[in-house]
Amino acid sequence: MNDIGSPVPIGPSEAPEKYAKPQKAEDRAARRWGARIVGSVALLLLGGGLAFGALRYQAQQREVLASAAQSQALVPTVRTATVKPSDGTMLVTLPATTSAFSTANVFARASGYVDKRNVDIGDHVKKGDLLAEITAPELDQQIAQAGATLAQTGATLRQRPGQQGSC
Repeated sequence: MNDIGSPVPIGPSEAPEKYAKPQKAEDRAARRWGARIVGSVALLLLGGGLAFGALRYQAQQREVLASAAQSQALVPTVRTATVKPSDGTMLVTLPATTSAFSTANVFARASGYVDKRNVDIGDHVKKGDLLAEITAPELDQQIAQAGATLAQTGATLRQRPGQQGSC
């Protein structure tokens, strides 16, 4: 029996893959050179990409500066003409709608029906002109009732001749 810390000899047919023969120094050197070549190619690609980006940025910057300088130095061209009287009068007919400068809302003091209309749309009116007459049956009834009440009160006063001044 072996101690736990001592290696156990294993034959070549029983050796697992992790215990394979150590690599030769030439194989390790070839691997190092391959890794160096891959790293160098990666650095060259990175450097080339950065250089390409920087060149494009500079070209774009030059274009912006050139267009800014051109717009500052730009002198606009303006077409001019000599003023002269026209040959004749030209009549132009165009479709249009006209409206008043100001409008007024007209409200009646009492509700009712329009009995007579004195003006029409578009007529000129002045302050104080009568626009329409309104018939108000409710107001006519109230006036008739007030008249009847007045007549009844007068009749009552006439029946009491001695109490006329006692109010």
